[in-house]
Amino acid sequence: DAIQIWQTKSSDRYSHIDKNDIEKIYRILNEKRKWYDQTVNRFNTLRQQEDPTVLCAQIKQERD
Repeated sequence: DAIQIWQTKSSDRYSHIDKNDIEKIYRILNEKRKWYDQTVNRFNTLRQQEDPTVLCAQIKQERD
């Protein structure tokens, strides 16, 4: 939401943030969202008795 507000310039709240920083955050956010979507899709295709394709440690690592 903050990125959308910044992009539309509808608020001075985020005007102090450099454009390069916003673009960096946006890029990282998109990478994390893509990873999350791919992971969820893999989980949804598993049968209940199959081992998970991603472990909790990998999720925690991606979070950091």
